[in-house]
Amino acid sequence: MHVFGEMMMNVLVFMGGIWILYSIAKQAHVTGWFIGNKVTNHLLRLDKRKYKLLQDVMLSSGNGDVHCMDAIIVSPYGIFLLGQQRVYGTISGYEDGEVWQVKGEKQKHEIPNPLFVNNERIKAMQKLLRRYPFIPYISIVTFDDKVKIRNMNVHSPHTHVIRANQLLRTIYQYRKIVLSTSEMNEICMRLASSHINHQKIC
Repeated sequence: MHVFGEMMMNVLVFMGGIWILYSIAKQAHVTGWFIGNKVTNHLLRLDKRKYKLLQDVMLSSGNGDVHCMDAIIVSPYGIFLLGQQRVYGTISGYEDGEVWQVKGEKQKHEIPNPLFVNNERIKAMQKLLRRYPFIPYISIVTFDDKVKIRNMNVHSPHTHVIRANQLLRTIYQYRKIVLSTSEMNEICMRLASSHINHQKIC
């Protein structure tokens, strides 16, 4: 009984620790681990023969800047760049605005326009893949499913601001083939060889 009591106490302490960490994350409007796993779960449902997934890619722009990309998907229909936003609340903003507004349960704050960040990452990829000038780059900013997206003025083609549960639907709307399988494989290898971290990504 004494051993059983110790086991139960350890379980309760562990669960209490998890709850405290979750509460801190929610209070700070930070949900990185949860959002990352939700997005990854959606991405893993893609057909691996058509959609080549590279995660946590780090590319240099050539001028000293390093671009950390949450996920890149190389497909016959173009290259999808995903930027995951780890915030809770109601999001509003403009495509060309410098900052977006985040209204939480108790406070408001601003975040840098994530589309600007995606655009810089796309420029780094375009420079690296300049022998493929015809490739469409699809910029996708994803939020957690519980986030409310309101008054979001995005008008450029190939640009999307969505919740994680809209991700596959957004990707599947692109159906025009622009890359062959061999070109996709070559692009993946090019991105992997330019990855400045030693961790394997492709």
